[in-house]
Amino acid sequence: KTVTFNNHEKYGNFKLKKTADDGYVDKVQFEFFGTSYAGKYSFFTFSTDENGEYYLDTNKIPVGEYTLREIGTPSPNLYVEQEDITVKIENGKTTQVNVHNENVNRKMQIIKTSDDGVVNNIAFKVSCEALGFENTYKTDETGFITAENLKEGTYTVEEINAPDRYEPQAPQTIEIKYPTTQEEANTTYVVNFHNTLKLGKAKIIKTSASGNVEGFEFNITGTSYNGQ
Repeated sequence: KTVTFNNHEKYGNFKLKKTADDGYVDKVQFEFFGTSYAGKYSFFTFSTDENGEYYLDTNKIPVGEYTLREIGTPSPNLYVEQEDITVKIENGKTTQVNVHNENVNRKMQIIKTSDDGVVNNIAFKVSCEALGFENTYKTDETGFITAENLKEGTYTVEEINAPDRYEPQAPQTIEIKYPTTQEEANTTYVVNFHNTLKLGKAKIIKTSASGNVEGFEFNITGTSYNGQ
């Protein structure tokens, strides 16, 4: 009597959810490849839908460990390099994989100058209401600030608690964009602030009993608010 044993390969499903800093999630292309535990090689490509999703629910992926690789996106922006992802397919289960594209963020440099040369330890607030971002920075001894990892948005830059000896300065607005090339990514946005000293006028009226008032010289001495 002959007894026959048939081994049936086990299968699972696969689901992907794609997100991105800049919102480009439709028609993002991926490769899925690898060898099952039983030695069967699989390879296929797919694209996400308008919601950034892809769902293979045919229960036809043999159990094993596979590689998921992003190969194309409609986004014009530059992303941080995405590493391959290992996907483990288990029998009768749906493996969920979340993939997020992080845009290459930008840098902004604030350059501070002033009439009296005071530029060190000056505080500036950088904010973006739409992103809920707000941070305070202080200049170094050269009057420079570098704000890093800034996402795309409209930012307001303003000096905080400027001494009264300076003319008031209005906040400045700057539009930060995600880079589309490596050259753009290496470029830093620059904002310049210069403090102008407040100046006044003095009028001297000379009188004398003799009526002689012309040709007299006067010295004005004292110390300004900035110590000069």
